[in-house]
Amino acid sequence: MSHMDNILREVDRILGVVNTHPEFSHCVDKEKRLALKEDARKYSLKIEGIENSGAYSHLKNTEDCLYQQGLGISTLTLLGNLIDPGVNPEKRFRNVDPAHPDQVVEIADTGSLKVHPPVAREVIGGMMNLIDYLDLIDDHPIIRASEAHLEIARIHPYGGGNGRAARLIQNYCLDERGYPVAVISSNERSFYQSLIQNALEERVSEKSSPFSDKGKNVMLFHEFIASRVLNSVVDLQRELSEKRAFMIDLKGHYDPGLAYTIAQIIRNHSRFPRRKGVKANIDKKTNGKKGTSIKIIGDIGRKDVENLLESLSDRYRIKYEIKTLGC
Repeated sequence: MSHMDNILREVDRILGVVNTHPEFSHCVDKEKRLALKEDARKYSLKIEGIENSGAYSHLKNTEDCLYQQGLGISTLTLLGNLIDPGVNPEKRFRNVDPAHPDQVVEIADTGSLKVHPPVAREVIGGMMNLIDYLDLIDDHPIIRASEAHLEIARIHPYGGGNGRAARLIQNYCLDERGYPVAVISSNERSFYQSLIQNALEERVSEKSSPFSDKGKNVMLFHEFIASRVLNSVVDLQRELSEKRAFMIDLKGHYDPGLAYTIAQIIRNHSRFPRRKGVKANIDKKTNGKKGTSIKIIGDIGRKDVENLLESLSDRYRIKYEIKTLGC
């Protein structure tokens, strides 16, 4: 089994836990995925040395359009104008042949070998082929998404903003299949560019395509993207683990101070090196003669809470009910 296969298996394993774990909050899941998208947008601009609010707004508007209209040829036609209206004033693919430096991919290894994007008349055909691939081929979702990234970079359908568009479309493809986005840090800029340049050179020279066998450098690019998805999945699982939430309803006790004692015991019990800490607070609205509720949020499982309360039940003669809190 290849390293790539191992990464894909690990991503799917962790994602399976994330999607089915009964103690993980859907709200936390949504918030974390949105935060990862935010990081991806910011780094996408930094990779190209762009740091202004206008460019960020354009990128966010482009993403919104993609999510509203879906990934079709009509939507792709509009994206260049949305992502960089100054360079792409018209709502269409580029209609000129590549001529200026940012439309030439230089191969880092040789310095002399260059890969030119296709001429203007071939752009629409290339984009239609990409749509066909995304619709018809049953590759793993991460392979499918990174192929979209690579093909947008190869076709260069817009006068500018093609790198941002490639990363955005890739992450849309991941999200629509339930995977968190790949966050490529600006610190990885040189390595990332070298990978994609070598993959493009290989694709052009070997005349491969998303429909055929992938070459070594193309697979290295896929592996890089897969590793960044794995980072996001691990980060997502960690966030969900550290923000599990429960409510303990103490039944029929008449000493409000007892609830504070139990809450403190839970906080102290959770202070293991592997944990980030647990909050256990009294719900003041329920603190009274008829009972008390303790809200727990943190890196602790329901079974841990049950075992702890069971150990306290004889000592303090308490009855309780534990509820897993959702959104």
